[in-house]
Amino acid sequence: MKKTELLNRAKSILNRYALNETLGVLDFDFMMGILECHPEAEKKIGCGVASIVVSREEVFGTRHFEIIRTDGSREDFSYIKSLQKDNLHHKDVIKAFRWAVIPQVKAFKNTAYGNKDYVRCAITNLNVRQSDCHIDHQPPSTFDALVFGFLSSRGLSIRNIEVAETGTVAGLTLKDQPLLQEWQNYHAMNARLRVTLNKANLGQSKVFVDWSKLEKTGETVSTKNETCK
Repeated sequence: MKKTELLNRAKSILNRYALNETLGVLDFDFMMGILECHPEAEKKIGCGVASIVVSREEVFGTRHFEIIRTDGSREDFSYIKSLQKDNLHHKDVIKAFRWAVIPQVKAFKNTAYGNKDYVRCAITNLNVRQSDCHIDHQPPSTFDALVFGFLSSRGLSIRNIEVAETGTVAGLTLKDQPLLQEWQNYHAMNARLRVTLNKANLGQSKVFVDWSKLEKTGETVSTKNETCK
């Protein structure tokens, strides 16, 4: 979906709901995707988002989206700020890094469960079925922290990374294939994966990553423009 389409859909949702009305499931999922593009997404999300409502700004009286966190605290966010070009690129890059290690995550899950019906949740210690589990990167080495460490060790920043559409379910990949292989090796060596109950994983406090610390670099990773097959 293009930026203009994203903006128009978010605006439509904002105007369609009554004040203090909670977004429905589909609209909530869409706006969570927008929220994740926000430059302060980690801080905004905090301990986790229970719901999103439409509220009115006190000073100017304009409508805005407001997060209600799992602990009951509230925080507004701007969908327009979320959809600025750099923020959209950031989300695409993180998505490409995540898709690159999906085979490793699936292999860990298959090994953890084997022929077992249940595995202990690393957070709650409850028995978890495969259908109710998430494979989580154990803090403080969260997924974002691993990407940060990988890029930092190579003097790169998010804005330097180029991605390409794959034409497959994966959606996006890194254009620089040697860098992709380096990342997969780095993840295999440094990731500390664990089985968690999906709700427990989503309710965890987020580990904040200061991506701005990577912005001193000026190197560009790839000049390719073709769609990867």
